Amino acid sequence: MEALDMPDAGLSLGSRLHVSKHGTIGMAVISAETLGQAIKDIAKYYQTTITFCDMDLFYEGDQLIIELRESFASPELRVVVVEALMLTLQNALEFVSGLTLTDSRVVFGYPPPPYADQYDLYFSGKTEFDGERHLMILPAAVQGVRCVSADARIHRLAEEQLQHQMQELRAGTPVHQRILTELRRNPAAMPSLKEMAEIFNVSTRTLIRHLQAEGTTYRDLRENIHKQMAMDALRNTDQSIDTIAMELGYQDSASFRRAFKRWCGCSASEYRERERNG
Repeated sequence: MEALDMPDAGLSLGSRLHVSKHGTIGMAVISAETLGQAIKDIAKYYQTTITFCDMDLFYEGDQLIIELRESFASPELRVVVVEALMLTLQNALEFVSGLTLTDSRVVFGYPPPPYADQYDLYFSGKTEFDGERHLMILPAAVQGVRCVSADARIHRLAEEQLQHQMQELRAGTPVHQRILTELRRNPAAMPSLKEMAEIFNVSTRTLIRHLQAEGTTYRDLRENIHKQMAMDALRNTDQSIDTIAMELGYQDSASFRRAFKRWCGCSASEYRERERNG
C-alpha cells in the first residue's frame, strides 16, 4: 500500500477477486439455483477459503443480513480486509444473479477512511461508516431470484467437495482454535465450560483434557477473546470504557478495569492514550 501509494488497496483488491477465482466454493455459488442458495453456500462453506474472518447469516424482519467478524489481531489490516471481502461478496452475488444490488446497505464498523468518497464507485447500494459491526443488508426477497448460471448437477458435485473439505478442516483444527471461533460469536454472553462441551458433544472432563494437551485452559481462552476485543475497541473506536465493558458482558466497569490492568499492566484509559499518541 505504501510502495504503490494505494491507500484504497482493499477496494482495488476486492474489485479483482472474481467469484470464479474462489475454487470449489466459487463453483457452488455460480451453479446455485437461487441467490438465496448462493448466499447460504457462502455462509456455510466460507471457511474453506477464508480463515481470517468469521461470517454469520441471519434475518431481521424483511431483511437478510450477512455479518463479517475479523478473527485476526492486526488492526492495521482491518479496513483492507473488510473492504475486499465486502466488495467480493457484492460482486459475486451480482454476477450470479444478473442484478445490481442497489437496494443493499453495507455498514462498516470503522470510521470513514480518507478516500471514503470512492466507496460509491465500487458499491452498488448505500454505504455507512462507524457501525457497531460489519454488515451487508439485503432485502430478504432477493433470495428467490434465480441464478443465471444455475446447474443442479455441478452444484451437487461442488457441495460434495465442500462438505469433504469442511470435514478435513474440522479434523485438522486444534480444539482451542475451534473454541475461539465459538467464543467470538457472542463475546457478551460466552457459553460456560459445560455449555461449550455440549456444543462439541463431549464431557467437560474430556474438553478440559484436550485443552490441557494444547497448553491452555477454557478460562484463558475466554479472557484472550475479551482482551483482544477490548484492545481493539480502545485503539479503533471512541466508545467509552463503560460501553466496552458492557458489550463484553461485564456486570460493571470496575470488574473490566481490573481485568484489563491484569492483562496489560496498565489501565484501559492509559492504554488508549498511549496507543493514540504513538
